[in-house]
Parts: sequence; structure tokens; C-alpha cells
Amino acid sequence: MKLTEQLKQKKELLLIFAWSTITMMVTSKNSPVFFLNDWVDLNAFLTMGKGWSHGLIPYKDLFEQKGPALYFIFNIASRISNSYFGIYLIEVILFTLSLYLFYKIARQFVNNSTSLLFCMASSMILTMNPYFKLGGSAEEIALPFIVYSIYLIFEFQKSDGILTKSQYVLGGLSLSFLFWAKYTMIGSWVGFFLALAIVLLIKKKFHELIKAVLFSLIGFLSLSSLVLFYFYLKDALSDLIFSYFYFNIRLYPTNDGIPLFGKLINSVIGFIQLISRDYFLFTILIIGLFTILFSHKMFKNNYTIFMYFAAYFSLITVQFIGGNIWPYYCLIVFPFFCISLLPLLEKSQDLTFNKFQVFILSLISLVLVMSFNKNITESKFFPHNSSISINRQDSEPAQMKFAKIINKEKNPTLLNYGAVDMGFFQAADILPSNYYFIRQNIPHEKYPNIMNEQNKIINDRKVMFVVTRSKGINTEASVPANIRKNYTLVAEHTQTFEVANRTYRLYKIKK
Repeated sequence: MKLTEQLKQKKELLLIFAWSTITMMVTSKNSPVFFLNDWVDLNAFLTMGKGWSHGLIPYKDLFEQKGPALYFIFNIASRISNSYFGIYLIEVILFTLSLYLFYKIARQFVNNSTSLLFCMASSMILTMNPYFKLGGSAEEIALPFIVYSIYLIFEFQKSDGILTKSQYVLGGLSLSFLFWAKYTMIGSWVGFFLALAIVLLIKKKFHELIKAVLFSLIGFLSLSSLVLFYFYLKDALSDLIFSYFYFNIRLYPTNDGIPLFGKLINSVIGFIQLISRDYFLFTILIIGLFTILFSHKMFKNNYTIFMYFAAYFSLITVQFIGGNIWPYYCLIVFPFFCISLLPLLEKSQDLTFNKFQVFILSLISLVLVMSFNKNITESKFFPHNSSISINRQDSEPAQMKFAKIINKEKNPTLLNYGAVDMGFFQAADILPSNYYFIRQNIPHEKYPNIMNEQNKIINDRKVMFVVTRSKGINTEASVPANIRKNYTLVAEHTQTFEVANRTYRLYKIKK
């Protein structure tokens, strides 16, 4: 019986993997059906990861403010493939893990068919735009680690307040990964561990509490010690601390001067205000809160409800504590939205589907995924879409056009001027030759080092090529004078990015 169940679970895992492969294929611009991924954040991560795989140490040789664990993922991706396929493959694996954990949670309450239906419904929410963006966000990478915190809450309930040593270790490891990827994503684990400690103290399970603390710390410190030791060996520990902690805590936030409690309140208010603009998600949020609270089958006692909501609201408050509330920040909270669907599916737990019905349901779900996501309209299936060019005769985006020009030269160097990474390093398959290879989204007066270095490079003519980006369709006069003085315009291209026209220009050093 146990062997049969294991074989069945392996079959379901393969089905979920196949579904994840197709879902990521049509939603992530890292997949082979897209020309490229032109999202600036994704390209910045990929440049950092690729640079690291070629010996450039994060924070010491290249500046970016996300965490080393995130760059390590992109380091692996760049080794798998020189294109975006590596990160697509990692997305498929991580999405499979997320959905399989959802499947395992659902199987505690509903039958196999309904559990798979829940996975398909969850994939629609997890890939919705504008929250999913174009694929490869830090929040997307974090999803299985967030879902695992929810999974452990239900495991805690099922086992009457006891978790295994390996579960605690994996919990600590998950917390550590999120801390070193983007530390504002740790909220669900902070809430989980605090609530767990309170529940175990109330229940007077002191032995379990000691076990939880010990093995969770083993998990957390195992990765943390590796990170710190590596950057110490590379003489880059101070660079890590400045770029990842000081820069994010002191320079990046937009709510300086507000007390901590005020920041926490603003986090919740900002999140609800953003979600309330999306009637579909807001409905799930409201209905979900009530169904979770009054679902006696899912939550059998107040301890589980307390742990669940502690993880839920801690995630929201920590994620938005810096005051920046971008739609894609919300993605990390969506696993809790997905759980809200489970009580609604409880009544359909006796449903069974034949193969033809499964095929039809999958087809409908896939159409809904693409409809909620919409990225497919920028794929190769629409070769003359505006994200490639506003000129319908063009079949290549600026990144690919400019790369052909750049690669005609021997050992070319490129400056990505005054913007976040636009994908030209990846397209041309070259690495940055300067420390501040992109401009961060902070005012110049807060941290002038970035543009000061870039302008010095222009004035000293230290790179062969310079690429610029400006909003709208405008004349070359909009380009800074020092670029026009030292460099010659060799190519120009306009395409849309985030629904707005962007004009890209490639300059080559004057002889």
C-alpha cells in the first residue's frame, strides 16, 4: 500500500512538472518561445550571476543591491545556458516544487483530482500580471520557500504539534536562503517561528521548542556561514555589508523618518490599497480571510489559525516595510491567496475526472493562465509585436540588433548608461567593464557615485560602446551632451517596454 502511494505521488509529480513546463513556457519571457527577456531587474540579476561565473565577485567587482543567494541562482543559470534558457529551466523546477507542495497540502483535505485542480487554479494566481512581471523576479524565485512555510503549518497540525528534525533544518535553510536573496522576503518564516515558539510555550512542549530552535539554527547557519566565509575569503565582506545591508536600509527606502510601528501599518495599508485595484484578487483576499477563519476542516484548532495568520501578516509587513510598493512585490504573498481557494474546493472533493475531462480542464486552465498573464502576446507567435519594434517591418528588438554591431569588434566594451540593465550585456554576450554597470532606482543626490563614475567613463572615453534609453520617441538632442561629444550614433531603435515607447541608441567611440 505504501509503495502504491509512493508510485502515485511520483506520477502526480511528473504531471505537475509537465504542467509547470508548459505554464512557464507561455508566461515567462525566459522561455524559448520569446525572443528575449527585456525586464531590467532580471537582466541585472543575470549579469551579476554571469559575471560571478566568470570570476567577478558580487559587490566587490560589480555593484547591485540584491542578495548573494539570488545571484548564485543566476550563476547556475548562466552555466546551464548562455541564453535565458538556464533561468527558464530553474523557474520550471521551482514552480514544480511550489505546486507539488500545494498538492501535498491539498491532499490532506481533498481527493487527488481536486488537488490537481487546485494546483492548476493556483498557477493562474501565481503567474498573474502585473505581479508576475516578465519572469525571473526575486519574488518568483522565493515562492517554493514561502509555500514550504505554509506546508509546515499544516504538518504541525497533522502531527499534533511535532515536526521532524529534517523539517526544522529545511525551515531554517529556507529562512537563510530568503535572508541572503532579498531579506525583506523573510516575513512568513519570522511569523512562523515566532508563532511556533509561542504555541509550544503555551502547550508546555519545552523539549519540542528546544528541538525546533536547535535544528532550525543548524539550517539557517549552514548557509549563512558559507556566505560569510566565502566573502571573507574573497576580501569582499565589507562590500557585501555595504551593498546588501547599508545601501538597502539607509539609501533605498522611501519612508525615512517614520517610526517602525508606522512603517508596519503603512505596509499593510499599502498592500491592501494596491490589491484593492484588482477586483479579482481583492475578492479572493476578502472571501479567503473569512473561509480560512471558519473552515473547521482545514484549521482544526486556534493554534493553527494563529500560526497561519502570523506567517501571513508578517510576510506582508516585512515585504513592504521599506515604503516601496511595486506590484511585483505582491507576488510573494500570493501563496496565501491560493490557500484561500481550498475551503471553496472542499465541497467538490468527491469529484473524479476521466482523461478527456482532465485534458479539457487543463486546456481551459492554460487559456486562463495566458489571459491573466498576457506575456504570450510578446512572444515569437507574434513576431511583429511592439515590444520588438514599433516598426512592423522589424523582426528584431534593439538588444539583438545592437549586439550584431557590437560583436563585429574585437574585445568590445559597453556602458549601460543611466538606466537599469536593459539586456544588452546578455544579448552581446559580454560582461561590464565598470563597477556601477547600471543605475539604481534612487535619486542621484542620495548616492552620486553611480552616475559620477558613468560620466567619468564617458568623458575619459574608456568604453567602446555606450547604449542609452529614453522614454517616448524623441530626437538625439535628448541624449546627454558628453555622450554626443565623445561618441558617434551608430544605431537607433524604438520599441515598447511596460506599455510605453522606449528609444534605444547605440553609440561608438569617435576616432
